Amino acid sequence: MAAQPDDNNWNMSLPTKQYRVLVVDDEPLVARACQILLKRSGYDALVVDNGMAALEKLKSESFDVIITDFYMPGFSGDELVEEVKRQNPSQRMILSPAMTTLRID
Repeated sequence: MAAQPDDNNWNMSLPTKQYRVLVVDDEPLVARACQILLKRSGYDALVVDNGMAALEKLKSESFDVIITDFYMPGFSGDELVEEVKRQNPSQRMILSPAMTTLRID
């Protein structure tokens, strides 16, 4: 029987560099699950709960990739991608509706 990923047995190759990932999602359970998965996979993951908070965080910190939910109240993930790309065209972004399917820019 193949080993299953769990708290005690995570069988993955970890990245040699600790990449920084910003997770943007207004659903706390989804955001926390993404953060846990990323941290267990060797990434430095930070969570914010909306697009405006992400823009504020980007003023003082840099990230290798930003993963954002598409549907968020006030400032959508699509609007966040547009604004971040306007400020930093080379920023890697992953836009995901409800974190179930992905669009990578």
